[in-house]
Amino acid sequence: MRGDLGVLAALVSILWVLMEGALAHRNGMLTAYQMRQKYPQHPQGLPFIGHFGMWGDLFIITSLVGLIVALYSEQWSLTQMLVMAGIGMALSIAMHCVYVMTPFPDSLAWKGGISAAGWMHVLYMGIVFAVVGLLFFCTTNVSPPFLVFVSVLLTVHVAIGNHIVLGWLNETHHWSWCPDFIHKPDPWIAISATCVVLSILTGWAVDVQAGISVVTICAAIALLVYMYVTKTLSSGSRWGF
Repeated sequence: MRGDLGVLAALVSILWVLMEGALAHRNGMLTAYQMRQKYPQHPQGLPFIGHFGMWGDLFIITSLVGLIVALYSEQWSLTQMLVMAGIGMALSIAMHCVYVMTPFPDSLAWKGGISAAGWMHVLYMGIVFAVVGLLFFCTTNVSPPFLVFVSVLLTVHVAIGNHIVLGWLNETHHWSWCPDFIHKPDPWIAISATCVVLSILTGWAVDVQAGISVVTICAAIALLVYMYVTKTLSSGSRWGF
């Protein structure tokens, strides 16, 4: 166990996300006000601070990467890390190329290409993909509950990163700058696909029961959130309390 390395990885993750925010601020894309000033012809856009995926990076991904590195990094060879880094970067670049097709201004990527903060995020997600890949494909004797925990949290992060939480809040707050997310199929497809892929990987790395557990837990969380959101919207509560 390398607790010191895990803490270092978590600190680097936090500083990295903060640097992305600083670059977004410098480029006028940190807040909704800055986005409106930068793109006056586009009243709706996604500022960095409103991108809940960045908050997920700061808290969920930082915690997961720190734990994975602390618990299992001793098993990884330099060759394995380099191979997974290459695969991770390829996946991250492909993901951000999809972001470029976003129909509204985004602090990470849009029609004009990938922003400075976006390129930082390309590197960040490439490393994250690499660490997750090392866990699933290059690590032995992984705790089954831990792998299920990782898969479920990654699915939750993807849900947050695909703006489901932001879309729900927008249903009650009606922010003029916020695009419609919750009524479009794209986020739900991405979340479902992530859950299925991670459940398969978990089942392959551990056993079928572990893979089924990922799907079951994710489905239970989705049901609870759906019931809560439905109740919140029907009651007309602004804050959901």
